[in-house]
Amino acid sequence: LQEASRWYSEQLESRTESWKKMWKPELADCWKQIRSLEHDLSTAVSSFSSECEASAEAAGRQFSELSSHVKSLSDEVELLSMRGLAHEWQVQSVMDYVAYLALDEPGLWMESDEFMLGSVGPCNLRLYPCGTREKKGQCAVGLTIGEYSSCSSS
Repeated sequence: LQEASRWYSEQLESRTESWKKMWKPELADCWKQIRSLEHDLSTAVSSFSSECEASAEAAGRQFSELSSHVKSLSDEVELLSMRGLAHEWQVQSVMDYVAYLALDEPGLWMESDEFMLGSVGPCNLRLYPCGTREKKGQCAVGLTIGEYSSCSSS
């Protein structure tokens, strides 16, 4: 029994050594590939992180510029309201006109002629008889000043 046990141990040790020799190059190659993949992943994450930071900085600059434009527009509108400047747009037989233009879907509008409010403009008023796409079913009026627009439902 002892001799069989020794023979079994020798066989096991011999096979273990031959398996180590046989798989050592394979394992070394696997570890090399894993290190290479780790490096590639690290590089990709670093690059993505840099792109995200650059994108966030650009978005921050754009937001700052937009905020500045909104503040400027707000100041001008407030100044105009203090001056009492106004514009009135009258549409004769508005319901007949709406039916004639087939403005029966949300998001469709009729637009006034361009006008100036003091030094601000050109401006347009838009009437959305069936509401905007966002506020379906609610009549809305929009004010466009140059490239900026605002809409109010009622």
